[in-house]
Amino acid sequence: MPAEEQGDQPNQDEKGQWLPGNTASPGRQIGSVNKFTRTKEAMLEAMEQAKIDGKVGGLLKYLINLAESEPVQFLRCVTSILPKESKLDVTQRSVDEYGQILAAMPEDELRRLARATKTE
Repeated sequence: MPAEEQGDQPNQDEKGQWLPGNTASPGRQIGSVNKFTRTKEAMLEAMEQAKIDGKVGGLLKYLINLAESEPVQFLRCVTSILPKESKLDVTQRSVDEYGQILAAMPEDELRRLARATKTE
């Protein structure tokens, strides 16, 4: 609808979108926290307060425990916070370095790592 036909909505363009500097829709107040941030903070607090073996262990201990006891869930947690897309600069040197790291790992550790990365 054109701006002249909108009558009581002079702060919107032809598509009905708010124009810069409008006062009709101020949006969220400066400094207010959105739902995602509140949820993230609540989850971090829950992890901090999680009891492991009857003791409050903190976030690091919680994540280590999760990685050891539920590796698939741990990897899902980790991958959910990583960017969906990322540009990697993989060079032959970095491939060789990772190959050396993997070659130096004990076989049982490699098996555990392989089991942890399998998808269900």
